[in-house]
Amino acid sequence: MTYGILPNGKQQFIDSNGKPLASGQVYYYIPSTTTFKNTYQNSAGTVLNTNPVVLDANGQCIAYGTGSYRQQVYDVYGNLVWDVQVDSPLTSGNQTYDIEEQTFTATSGQTVFTLTTMSYLPGTNNLVVFVDGLKQIVGVNYTETSATVVTFTTGLHVGAVVDFTTAVLQTNANIVPATDVTYNEGGTGAVTTTVQAKLQQTISVKDFGATGNGSTDDTTAINNTFTAAASTKATVFFPPGIYITSSTINQPDGVIAQGSGGGGYTALTGASDGSTIIQSSVSTAAWTMGAGCVLQDVQLRPSNYSSVSYSAGNYPSGTGNTAYGVKCGTSAMLCRVVVIAFSTAGFYITGATVKLDNCFAFNNAIGLTSAGGNDGWATDCVFMFNSGSAGVDATYMSYWRWTSNRIEWNARYGLIAGAENSGANNLFDRNGWAGLYLNDGAWGQTWTGNYFSRNGAGGDPSQGYGRWGFSTPSDPSWVTTSAADSCQIKFGYQRGITIVGNRYRAGQSDTNDGANSPCYIYQVDGTNGATDVSDVRIAYNAGDQQDVVKGYNPAAYGGIGAIAIGNTDTSMSGYLSNGFGIGPTIQQTNLLNSQLLSTTSSSSIVINVPKGSCGQLSLSLKPGTGSGVATIYWSQSGVPGTYMTAAYTNNIGTYVTGVSFATNTSIYDKVTITLSSACYYSYCGVSA
Repeated sequence: MTYGILPNGKQQFIDSNGKPLASGQVYYYIPSTTTFKNTYQNSAGTVLNTNPVVLDANGQCIAYGTGSYRQQVYDVYGNLVWDVQVDSPLTSGNQTYDIEEQTFTATSGQTVFTLTTMSYLPGTNNLVVFVDGLKQIVGVNYTETSATVVTFTTGLHVGAVVDFTTAVLQTNANIVPATDVTYNEGGTGAVTTTVQAKLQQTISVKDFGATGNGSTDDTTAINNTFTAAASTKATVFFPPGIYITSSTINQPDGVIAQGSGGGGYTALTGASDGSTIIQSSVSTAAWTMGAGCVLQDVQLRPSNYSSVSYSAGNYPSGTGNTAYGVKCGTSAMLCRVVVIAFSTAGFYITGATVKLDNCFAFNNAIGLTSAGGNDGWATDCVFMFNSGSAGVDATYMSYWRWTSNRIEWNARYGLIAGAENSGANNLFDRNGWAGLYLNDGAWGQTWTGNYFSRNGAGGDPSQGYGRWGFSTPSDPSWVTTSAADSCQIKFGYQRGITIVGNRYRAGQSDTNDGANSPCYIYQVDGTNGATDVSDVRIAYNAGDQQDVVKGYNPAAYGGIGAIAIGNTDTSMSGYLSNGFGIGPTIQQTNLLNSQLLSTTSSSSIVINVPKGSCGQLSLSLKPGTGSGVATIYWSQSGVPGTYMTAAYTNNIGTYVTGVSFATNTSIYDKVTITLSSACYYSYCGVSA
């Protein structure tokens, strides 16, 4: 703390001979008027002086005031001593001043005096001049030549005492350290702390010199802010602005980073709609989060964000790419965070139990992915227009929960799910390939109450258009879609999955152009017979019957109802072919794997039926000319694989000539039907 020289406690008035004006009077007026203006006996301004103020026997009084006054001083005999304008230089509001003074003894006729130990501000009533105790009037008796020079109008007599006084603002006056000021919230049980401790609960990056002006590199200032917050776990605040960074921002463990808004959904069409934007030129990651961090209300983007188109089928290569937006550590939580145009992934999970809430990933290669971040949540998020393998690639993200997210318009897969993932109330819309891909070995999936709309629309090579009407093979938005991927849900080798109560819809783009997709509802690419259908529950989904599957150009790809032809796991695909529920615990009597009219003719038909079952099916046959109908029966004893028998009845025509029943795999038995000639066929049946 710096201390100043205290002024005299009383003012003293003297006559032209330097003697006190005992019992004199001082009048105070508003300048240039005869209207009284109050002065006070205390600095608080609560004890009013008389006007005029009567001086004591020593010519002294106490007169506090503010601003400017017209001051008239009279001696005890009523003679005017002076009539001048004076100001209150010692205090102005909460400002405090130090008094500086220098005295000279004049030589004969001296007019110019040069100050050596003080200076003043000319033209501001900042200088008081006395000659032999008589106050001099600026502009009458002298002029303020410069900050250190005063020139008198007439020369002074030899030996005249010339006194110069000014007031200098104390830059640190009345400053009390925040550690010495207490703070108490005032409520019941509130604990008293210091103002410093209270203010340090939240630290602004601007406290450390960040500008957020969109041109200055704020990297050092931001990282210094986080270094300061690391020990106290203070919240770091980013006021609105565009913060330019040239290296990774590292958020320490347990620290909350709070912005002023990332722009949310509006950032899709106007990235600058965000209030707090981190714009990075680093090639690796724009931001990393330590364990237990919270990041909210910010937008992150690379310096080349404007060159990345929302319709891109592949992320553009070139200088200025930043690989990752945010790398999220263990138990990190992200709220209302927007990531735009990162070349590897917008969000990258590096630890377990991460949660994303109301976050947005636009125009990245992948919106969200990980190399092994398990046990997470994504709620009310949007993953859109990402141009890589998927909007979300959760292949190595086990036990994630997906709720009320929009996963749409991504160039390839919508979501590649990891093991033990589950999802409800999500929208999978207009993704280039399957909206949901249950990859090989990603077992234990549960998906219910989701809406699958117009997926598999990347690009139909036979018709030459994809997600939009402008998506042609020559456009950057084009991504060729194979038969295996023009579907709502794609299956790999699975166990323990439940897909119940979902809605499937086909159609074109929002402007009624582009591909009419999907071609099929389901596609299976797992190993034949590997998926145990007794451990699969797919039932009560709306829109998966063959008569409402209106996929784009199904003739070019071929298919049997809701399932694409060419499935590698034909055993499972047979159960999916007409959208019927599968799994023996759904109901006591089950609809069999049904076959619409085959695309090739054959004289031998092999049909897989549940292990240990008995039942019947109706078989429709169409040779080159004519048609026929037959009923096929099969049965076995209570011990699967023993006493297996089969029979048939030709109801119309005589095309069936034989039938046999035998074991096939560990999951299925098989019924083999022999025909008199090659026929196209379809069937439907029940088993118990």
